[in-house]
Amino acid sequence: MTLDALPRFSMTGATSDFPVTVTNHLTDPAVVRVAVSTDNPQRIRFTAPEPVTVQAGASSTVMLAATAAGGGVVTAQVHLESVDGRRLTPDTEITVETTNFGAIAWTLVIVSGIVLVVSTALRIKKVRARQKGVGHG
Repeated sequence: MTLDALPRFSMTGATSDFPVTVTNHLTDPAVVRVAVSTDNPQRIRFTAPEPVTVQAGASSTVMLAATAAGGGVVTAQVHLESVDGRRLTPDTEITVETTNFGAIAWTLVIVSGIVLVVSTALRIKKVRARQKGVGHG
């Protein structure tokens, strides 16, 4: 059994999923679960995924759901376990970068929308004032 994951993952919002690949090199199907821990569980939390059955000689992708409570860089350790909790692989270290980009992006969109509405209203007002001046002159 092997577990493969990207060495670095960026979260652009408060929640995100990222994939890990479980490969069964055995001759029989295996039921395993992906275990995740972090060096800062207050900053990022992972929801334990359900056990997955991986057929002999096949691979399966497991999505790890993460919830971030703040921005920064967190190191996560991921490994495979049997359903009874016996470790099957060594830790794979993943650097997870958490940002509040989701909140920042929404703020930028809202501010941009306000600027657009205000500038359009001012332009309309200016054009109407000019048209009134042309009509009287």
